[in-house]
Amino acid sequence: MTAAHRRWRLASLADRHRIRPDRRSRDARQTFHWTSAGLSIGSTIYAVEAPRRILWGGTAHGITAIHDWRFEADGDGTLVRNEESWSGDPVDADTENSRKLLGQSLDAWLEHLRRAAEDPA
Repeated sequence: MTAAHRRWRLASLADRHRIRPDRRSRDARQTFHWTSAGLSIGSTIYAVEAPRRILWGGTAHGITAIHDWRFEADGDGTLVRNEESWSGDPVDADTENSRKLLGQSLDAWLEHLRRAAEDPA
């Protein structure tokens, strides 16, 4: 498992980007579909501990990924911790490259969050 963390001021992020978790539709075991790097992925939310944690995961092309996002108040900002693990035959077949790609994935997730958090609009 690889972990990364950063700090931002996220106080008005939900207002600016209309992020409104609907607990009825995003409770644990809710499934959602999305794309990343051209892959179509079906993911499941395993745990929601609002506003502190979201644990979710999915499988695409033989790789199962588990994402653990944790949010902690930190002064006038929020500390974000993102842990992600990958498993499956493609990972086992090329662990060195998979580890590198996993690190890049963590950085990309945090960069997307950074952009949203720092967007002045």
